[in-house]
Amino acid sequence: MRDNSTIKVLLVEDNPADARLVKEMLADADGGQFYIIHVTSLGAAFERLAEEQFATLLLDLSLPDSFGIDAITQLQREAPKLPIVVLSGLNDETLSINAVKAGAQDYIVKGWGNSHTLTRALRYAIERKYTEEQLIYLAQHDHLTELPNRALFQQRLTRAIEHARHNHRPVALMLLDIDHFKVINDTLGHEAGDQLLMAIGQRFRHCVRSRDTVARLGGDEFTIILEEISSHRDVANVAKNILKILEKPFLLTGQKIEISTSIGIALYPEDGAAENVLLRNVDIALYQAKAKGRNNVQFYEMPVHDSRSPYECMVSDLPKAIDHAQIKLYYQPLLDIVNDRTVGIEALLRWQHPQLGLLSAKEIVPVIKQTKLSATLDEWVLRNACSQLKAWQLMGISPLKLTVNISIERFQHENFFESLSAILNETGLNADCLQLEFSGSSFLEIVNKNPTTTNRLRDIGVHLSIDGFGQDQIPVGQLRRLPLDLIKLDRSFIQENTSDQAGCQFIAAVIALGHSLNLKVAATGVETLDCLNALQVYGCDEVQGYHFSPALPPGDCFEWLQKSLTAP
Repeated sequence: MRDNSTIKVLLVEDNPADARLVKEMLADADGGQFYIIHVTSLGAAFERLAEEQFATLLLDLSLPDSFGIDAITQLQREAPKLPIVVLSGLNDETLSINAVKAGAQDYIVKGWGNSHTLTRALRYAIERKYTEEQLIYLAQHDHLTELPNRALFQQRLTRAIEHARHNHRPVALMLLDIDHFKVINDTLGHEAGDQLLMAIGQRFRHCVRSRDTVARLGGDEFTIILEEISSHRDVANVAKNILKILEKPFLLTGQKIEISTSIGIALYPEDGAAENVLLRNVDIALYQAKAKGRNNVQFYEMPVHDSRSPYECMVSDLPKAIDHAQIKLYYQPLLDIVNDRTVGIEALLRWQHPQLGLLSAKEIVPVIKQTKLSATLDEWVLRNACSQLKAWQLMGISPLKLTVNISIERFQHENFFESLSAILNETGLNADCLQLEFSGSSFLEIVNKNPTTTNRLRDIGVHLSIDGFGQDQIPVGQLRRLPLDLIKLDRSFIQENTSDQAGCQFIAAVIALGHSLNLKVAATGVETLDCLNALQVYGCDEVQGYHFSPALPPGDCFEWLQKSLTAP
């Protein structure tokens, strides 16, 4: 129970004798701590629920205006947070079990219990519902700012577009990036950076209406969904208010900090009638805002004449980037926190674009998919990464695990296994040193369509893992059957869940799930000592992130590995 105050129960029962028995049992319990309101139909229950709040509801499934599972469905629609305990006749027990599966918290068979049984069922139902709501909240909210996270943002955007399509009212999507946020983290520390992000989130909330959505996608990236807008001017005014509200300095660690943000805006349906198109175009709009000097607002603009957006520029230039030696590999160390030692490196793509500067994998991957170069780049990455690790081994670096991300397009090619075997033979790298990493959803598709290749890879010693766990959801039943060695918790999942006790417990449950399936569990995006300590306490096996090292160019990574592997 959340507290010891009177527990208000709505009893929905049309049989006077059964209702009287329930009242008597609850009256005898805990000194009359239960207060019962009795109604005889589902319609009457809805009237009472509209007028007052209840801690729980006792429901007979055979009512004059409702029978069976339909009553549960209607109640969940009208009062989704209300715990429900079903009152079952002997002939209704199977139906009652199905009602629990449909969303009720528990059931009591009439005549088979006493005051203790009934009160315990009610208390447990309230606790179970509370725990369920907490888990849903943790899964859908950023635990630092308490704003909706990426998963809930996607749901809200889908709902907003469906609503707009039905009501013929536009939706505005904003993407906001805090200018030079990394400087604050580097100079004042990540704790100050976290405080700043929380304060920014609060200010953003004050700039929008209650029906709008402000979400944190991760890092210093926020997004806002404005529903039922009337004009471009309304959206522009919200954006101007955001710029203005950030002009007031923030007080961090006794210092006044001034910040700004760049804002990209795309409108449904004119900038994209499909969700993925709208998301792509708001991303382009943000690039356009940054290209104009930051601290400004940019509505999405279609490229005209010779003026290309950064995204269009990247799509056009990528095919020749490899030939011009612009594509590079950086490497991020992976550490075993149980034994406090470096155990691997992950190869990460970078693009040194002549106009746009050094671009990260997050910026490059959508362009790779657009240009259908996934297979070509995967081949290039595999060959160069394996060659680099073998060269380091010959220079005295002890054998490490090399993680390389592979796209489903390359993996499904009929010659993938033969091509990979040839690369291992050419470079001299032992197959046991290589770990291929896939997104969770793509790996499901891979195993379902081509299990032979995954089995052949494991036979020669190649390790298999999935990344993005916690965001890219996989059914537990499927996870148990996948030929995996490791699951990697998503960066945003880690950062959203290590700021409070409830979030840490959520991570602990996921780690325990992985271990129960005989899988190692790794975490990305480990940026603070507190985050590391939480992961250690709850049994995470491996970690990578800025707390240890960012992704490094080959020369810097070699020096880092030399120091790490020779340290006492």
